[in-house]
Amino acid sequence: MSFQVIALDGPAGSGKSTIAKILSQRIGYHYLDSGALYRGLTFILFQEFQSESKGNTHFSQFMFQYCANLPLHFWDIPLYLKFGQEGENLIFWGEDKLGEEIRTPELTRLIQYVADKAPCRDKVNREIRRIALEHPLVLDGRDIGTAVFPEAKLKFFLVAKPEIRAQRRAKELAEKGIPFDPKILETEIRERDKTDQERAIAPLRKAPDAIPVDTSDLSTEAVVNAILSRLS
Repeated sequence: MSFQVIALDGPAGSGKSTIAKILSQRIGYHYLDSGALYRGLTFILFQEFQSESKGNTHFSQFMFQYCANLPLHFWDIPLYLKFGQEGENLIFWGEDKLGEEIRTPELTRLIQYVADKAPCRDKVNREIRRIALEHPLVLDGRDIGTAVFPEAKLKFFLVAKPEIRAQRRAKELAEKGIPFDPKILETEIRERDKTDQERAIAPLRKAPDAIPVDTSDLSTEAVVNAILSRLS
């Protein structure tokens, strides 16, 4: 199998998604939002098996029990990502397109209980690799260059100081009218880094052949240009 993939990995808030979207436009590749697939799978799992939870509101316990022990035929559920006319990522459950229902704060809080389960990651990774056989892709994540496409020829690992990432996130929230203390965000980011680095399945780490890019003191345009200079 042959893939045309550029992998951008790194911790939360390092600028991966923003850079990946701009980079894909500059070079004529598709940007693939792997997080949207995890959101779709989380939504499907919750819809399909919420009756099995018997009213249990502790979704983490529910998912721990069911994700790893679902019958094999479940993993054939039709979860697809398709590209729209403008290259946007469209998530489908069979014939039904999933929209804002996979973007709610409630669903965001549930994703971790799905994304950390091996069968769930395998399901999403198979879909990503299927798409990569049909389209050249720019992908961002935490394990794209190590677990999903270890064979990718072009890998980058974006980092930034935790305090810088917290300031960026606080600015994003402020623009949405949601004030948030950067110090609290910094604490959460450091905790998220620790969790991502120590998780048993596909932990956050730099691939040996990935090119490091520190975005702390660089503008978005400077980061994009730094990556483009490595592609020529």
